[in-house]
Amino acid sequence: MNRFRQGFLITILFLIASCAKPKERPEDIIPMSKLVEIMSELHIAQSITVDIRDSSAEYRAWLRKTYEVEIFDKYNISPISYQNSIDYYSDDPDSLLEISKGVIKKLEEYVD
Repeated sequence: MNRFRQGFLITILFLIASCAKPKERPEDIIPMSKLVEIMSELHIAQSITVDIRDSSAEYRAWLRKTYEVEIFDKYNISPISYQNSIDYYSDDPDSLLEISKGVIKKLEEYVD
């Protein structure tokens, strides 16, 4: 029974150590400052399309997608790179919080 416990503990320690390895940063990750700019513009575009009351949901979805494509083109990024960046930073709560605060600050600047 002692061998079983030792083997179990070694297995658990190995699993914990393997989970603790830092995640490698993929090449296509957008820098946080640029991501803040992109996300701010995407939020504004979304709010514009939501405010269009006299149009169909399909038109608003098409318009939102058009804005998204234009914003991605402006920053020379792909939708995949954007999603990979969101996924990457979502694994780090501190980075995600920093990005969120940056977006809020940027949006507040637009309002002022």
